[in-house]
Amino acid sequence: MSGIFIRGLRVNTIVGVYEHERHRTQPLLFDIDMTADVATPGTTDALEDALDYGAICERITDFVTASRFQLIETIARSVGELLRREFGVVSYRVSVAKPEAVENAETVGVIIEGP
Repeated sequence: MSGIFIRGLRVNTIVGVYEHERHRTQPLLFDIDMTADVATPGTTDALEDALDYGAICERITDFVTASRFQLIETIARSVGELLRREFGVVSYRVSVAKPEAVENAETVGVIIEGP
C-alpha cells in the first residue's frame, strides 16, 4: 500500500463554539494523507482503479460546507470516517487548520489519524 495526498484544500464553513463564530463562515485548510492501492492504477492508467482526488475534494467540500460542527476535531474525525466509508481508504491522516481562530496566531489546528 502507498498513498495519495491533498494539500491546502480550502473550505469555508460555519465552525466554532463562540456565538460570534456561529453567524459567519470561516476558512478551514485541509491537508489529507490517505493509504490506498496506487499500484493498480499505476499499471492500468484507469481512473476507475484510482482514488479520484477531484471527487474526494468535492465531497469533502460539500460535507464540510453543510456541517455545523463546533470543533475542528469533530470535522477532522468525520472527514476521516467519510474517506473510509465512501472512498475505501485504508487509513488516513487529516489535518485541519483554522487560520482565523486566534487573533495573534497565523493558524491553529488539529491532526487526526485513523486506521
